Amino acid sequence: MESIWLERPCPISGPLMQVRKLSGLETAREISFKMVDFWVQIHHLPEAYRSESNIAMVSRMFHQIIDIDRAALQSQIYRKYVRVFVQVDTSKPLPDGFYIRHQQKRTWVEFKFEKLFSLCYYCGGIEHTRLECDQRRIDEENGIQPPTI
Repeated sequence: MESIWLERPCPISGPLMQVRKLSGLETAREISFKMVDFWVQIHHLPEAYRSESNIAMVSRMFHQIIDIDRAALQSQIYRKYVRVFVQVDTSKPLPDGFYIRHQQKRTWVEFKFEKLFSLCYYCGGIEHTRLECDQRRIDEENGIQPPTI
């Protein structure tokens, strides 16, 4: 059971199976599965911004920071991304990244969620993809253009 806990979340043929530790005092109605823990890869973050305090600040875009992959931060070997373990509220759109100004230009810093196979890059929901997005269909019917990066 401990190995399942350490490897969460558990995707099973696509859908996400959420695992929670319980105290035994909760009733079925009190258990919420809207909070999900993910390892998130932060891509394209310039080397000058890769400090633990900056990573913690970036991670505040999520509900709660659980852990930072400090081994990757302290490594002498350059890595393409930095990893953080965060808790996200799945009832809200997941952030897909943000812009920073670096060397007089805007740089897109991208989030990639490990073990998340279904993410809508239109609305940020995790239950569907962009092609299946109801919000995208409604916007298109109303003549609203999708957001551009």
